Amino acid sequence: MLTFGNAVGVDLAALGTPLTSLSGLVAAQDTLSPGTSASIQSTLWWWTLTPTVLAVCMLAVVAARLWTTNRRLRTKQSRALHDSKEVCDAMLRAATDPVTVVDTAGRVIVCNEAVGAVFGRAPAELIGLGAEDLVPPATAAEMRSTVDTVVTECRPVQFENWVEQHRFEHSLCPITDAAGVVQQVAIFSRDTTDRYRRSVALRESEARLRAALEATSDGLWEMDVRADRTVLSPRYTELLGFGQKKLVQTFAEWQAHVHPDDLPRAMSAFEAHVRGETPSFHVEYRARKESGEWVWLLSHGKITERDSDGSPLRIIGTDSDITRRKHAEQLLRLQGDISAALSAVDSLEDAFAALLRNACRIEGIDCGRAYLRSPRTDDLLLIGDLGLSPEFCVSVRCVPAGTPRWEIGTASRPRYRSARDISPGDEDIRREGLRAHAVLPIPFEGRVVACLNLASRSLDDIPEITRNALEAIASNVGSAIARIQTRLALQASEELFRTLTETIPVGVTILTRGGLQFANRTAAELTGCTPEEFVASKTWSLIHPDDRDAVRERFEAQMAGDDARQRFEFRALRKDGDVRWLDFSTAVIEHQGEPAALGAALDVTARKRAEALAREHQAQLMHVARVSTVGELATGLAHQLASPLSSIIYYARGSAAQLRDESWNRDEAVRTLLKIAEQAEHAGETIRHIKTFVRRARPQRTLTNLNDVIKSACELTTFAIREQEVDLQLDLAPDLPTTVVDAVQIEQVLLNLIRNGIDALQAVPPGERSVTIRSSAPQPAIVCIEVLDNGKPLPPDAFEHVFDSFFTTKSAGLGMGLPISRFIIEAHGGELWGRPRTGRGAEFGFTFPVGQGDPDGAR
Repeated sequence: MLTFGNAVGVDLAALGTPLTSLSGLVAAQDTLSPGTSASIQSTLWWWTLTPTVLAVCMLAVVAARLWTTNRRLRTKQSRALHDSKEVCDAMLRAATDPVTVVDTAGRVIVCNEAVGAVFGRAPAELIGLGAEDLVPPATAAEMRSTVDTVVTECRPVQFENWVEQHRFEHSLCPITDAAGVVQQVAIFSRDTTDRYRRSVALRESEARLRAALEATSDGLWEMDVRADRTVLSPRYTELLGFGQKKLVQTFAEWQAHVHPDDLPRAMSAFEAHVRGETPSFHVEYRARKESGEWVWLLSHGKITERDSDGSPLRIIGTDSDITRRKHAEQLLRLQGDISAALSAVDSLEDAFAALLRNACRIEGIDCGRAYLRSPRTDDLLLIGDLGLSPEFCVSVRCVPAGTPRWEIGTASRPRYRSARDISPGDEDIRREGLRAHAVLPIPFEGRVVACLNLASRSLDDIPEITRNALEAIASNVGSAIARIQTRLALQASEELFRTLTETIPVGVTILTRGGLQFANRTAAELTGCTPEEFVASKTWSLIHPDDRDAVRERFEAQMAGDDARQRFEFRALRKDGDVRWLDFSTAVIEHQGEPAALGAALDVTARKRAEALAREHQAQLMHVARVSTVGELATGLAHQLASPLSSIIYYARGSAAQLRDESWNRDEAVRTLLKIAEQAEHAGETIRHIKTFVRRARPQRTLTNLNDVIKSACELTTFAIREQEVDLQLDLAPDLPTTVVDAVQIEQVLLNLIRNGIDALQAVPPGERSVTIRSSAPQPAIVCIEVLDNGKPLPPDAFEHVFDSFFTTKSAGLGMGLPISRFIIEAHGGELWGRPRTGRGAEFGFTFPVGQGDPDGAR
C-alpha cells in the first residue's frame, strides 16, 4: 500500500483501480472529488520529480559506500603492509644467512645482521654502498653485471665468489611492481665454504683414487655366479691383450686361458674358498694372452654374497701381473744353477750343454744350439744343441766367418727375429717348426767368444721380459767359459807352458824377492804395457794402493813357507790409469834356485760387474719383500693411522663448534692446536716409518741400538698381534751395546721372524699364544737377538731346509723370507739360526759382532 502524505488520507488500493502506471493514476482522478483531484495533481507533480531524486540519492549512497569501502581497504592495506614489514624485519633478523636488498643501481637498501657479521660492521653502515663494494675487487665487475642482468631480464641469477676467506653462493631475485617492472633486487647469500672444501677434498680424493687405479697394475673382476657372467675391468683385459673388445667372460672362457699345468692348482684354491675352507683364495697361475704369450698372474678373490643356502652369488677379486717377479725368481735360480753347472764341468762341451739345458727352462724357449768361436779360423762352430733334429744340426754345424749369419752371431748386441721375418728361403727353419729366434753373443773382454741361438716353436715374438733374462745369462757366462778354458789350459803338459802362456787369456807371472822375473803378454796387456816394460817396471806400483799392502803380505807369507798356495782378488792399475779386477792364483815354485811365486791373473772385471748386478737383483728382491710385508700389514697400519686422524677430526670439529658459539679463549685454543699437532706428528711419524721401510735406497750402516730396532718392528706388527690375540713379551737387555748395522734391513729380518712366529700360533688357543723377543750380549763383542714362540712345532726335518730358497711350510708362502734374512745377517758378518724349542714352539735368532761394518754406509 502506498500512502502519499497524511493530508490526502486516501488509500489508493481502496479505489479499486489498478495503479500499475502513472496513466492509470491520471485516469483514476475522474472518479475522485475535486479536492482529492487537486491533491492528486499535486502528488503527480512530485512523482514526476522522484526518479531524479532517487537517482541522486542512490548515487550518494553508492559514493558513500565506495568511500567507506575504500577507506576500510586503505586501512586494511596499511595494516597488512605494516604487518608485512614487521614480518620481513623479523625474518631478516632471524635469518642466519646474509640477506641484502639493493635498488636497480645496485645500492644497498636493506641488509640483516648476518651481512654485517661478514664484514665486521653494523648493517646501518652498509646502507647506500654498492653491491660491488661488498665483494673482492676481482669479482666486483661480475657482481655489478649480475645485478644488471637481474634488472634487465627480470629473472633469478646465481653467483659464487670468495668474501673474507669465505666462499658464498648468492641467489639474486627481482622484486617487481604491479606492472612487472623491477624495482629492487633481493640477494640471498649462503656460506658454502665447508661444503666447497668438502667438495674439493672429495674431488681430490676421487682423483687420487682414479690415479691409483690407473697407476696400479691390478686387473679387477666381478663374477655373477648364477648368471655365469664375469665383468672385467679395462686393465684386466689389457693384461691379456684383449683391449676393450672383451669386458665380459664366462667361467669356461677363463678356464680356457689358464695354463693346463696350473689349472688344477687354481681350481683347487677356488673350490676350497667356495666350500668355506679359506677366508679368500690366493693363487698364482699362468694365463694365455691374445698373442699366445703366457703371463703370470697373482689372483686374489673373495665371496661377497651368498644365498640362504650358503651358495656363492657374487665374487670379487683382483689379478696382478707378476710375470716380472716370476721371471726374476727364475733368473736367480737359473744363474745359480748355471754357475754351479759350469763350475762342475771339465769340458766346454759339457759347459754349453748345461747352458742350453738351463736356457730352455725359460718360458717359451723350446730349443737351441751353441756356437764357439774358433780362435784359428774365426768361424762359429756348433758345440752343442738341444731339442733339434740331427738333420737340422748338420745343416748349421758351421757358420763361416764373414757370412751374414756370422755377422749376427758375433755382433755386439743380441738379435731377435719374429715368425713374420722368416723368408721363403729359410726352408730348413720352416721344416724344423721354428718361429721366434734369439741370437745372443757371449762376450769376454770386449770380444765375442761364443753365441747362443735359441728358438721357440710356440711364440711369434720373444717377449721383452724373456729377452732380459736371456741377455742376463749370456752376459754372465763369458767369464765362466774363459775360466773353464783357463783351467783346461793349465792342465796341459809343462813342455807347452810358454806357448800356452802366450795364447791363453790369463796373465802369468813369476815373482821373486828380487823382482818380476817373467810375465806373459796377457799379463802385460792387463796393465797396458809391453812384456818388456812390464818386467822392467816396479811390480808393486802396478797394484792399487788400497790393495798393495795386503798383496805384499801374502807374498811374504808364501816366501816364508807359511802358505804355499793362495787365490785372491785385487785391483791392478793399468798404464792409462784404468782399474781392472784380477782373480789371482799363486803357488810357490823354484825358479833358478830360489823360491818364487808363480801367478796366474785372470781379468774378472766383467764378473765383478755381474756380481754387482746380482747384488742389485738381491737388493731389489729385498725391496720387493719389504713392500710385500707392508702390503700384508696394510690393515694394521690403517688402524694405526685411524686413531690420530680421528683425534684430529674430533679436536678440529670441537674447535669449530666453540668458534661458532663464541666460547673460544686463547689458552684453550693453544691446547687444542697442540693436541692436533701432536696427533698429526704421530700419524706423520707412522707414515715416515713406512716410507723409510719400503724406500729403495743403497744400504746405510750406522751405529744403532738394536733395542730401538726391535721396538720399531713391533710397532708395525701391533695390529697383527692384537688381531691374533698374541701375548708379545719383550725381554731386552738394558745395557745392550750399539753396533754398526743397516737398521732397515735388520728390521726386515725381525719382521720376518715375528710374522713367522705369529703364523705358527694359528693352531694354539687365543689365550695361550705367546711370542717373546729377547736381546742379549752373550759376549762383550757379540749381540744376540732371539724370537721365540709356543706355536705348532715344525717337522723335525724342516729345520734343515727352512733357509733354502722357495722352501715354505705355509700354504700361501713364497719361501723367500728366511733366505733373504740369512743373506742380510751374513752380509753383516753374523749368523742366522733356527731350532725347535723344548716342549712346544720354535726359536729363531741371529748373532753378529759389535761394530761390524762401515758406519758411513755399506760399500
